[in-house]
Amino acid sequence: MAHINRLELMGGNKDLAAKETASGESITSAEAYQSLTRVFYKFMEIQWLPYDQILAAAREQNKPILVTILWGGLDDQSC
Repeated sequence: MAHINRLELMGGNKDLAAKETASGESITSAEAYQSLTRVFYKFMEIQWLPYDQILAAAREQNKPILVTILWGGLDDQSC
């Protein structure tokens, strides 16, 4: 397990970034954060559901139910 104090993208060419943004090929900061989160925290790929939606989703997807009880967030790097 690794601890990452600060996750940040740096560098590149400002002119190229401006050009890419103008072409409409950019993503929002929230989308970038979600993508990076899924790369660094594999458990974020899991479909986490509220307790009251579990049975319906399990029946719809024909999948078993795996229950995990947490006393805090998994992505806060406290462990």
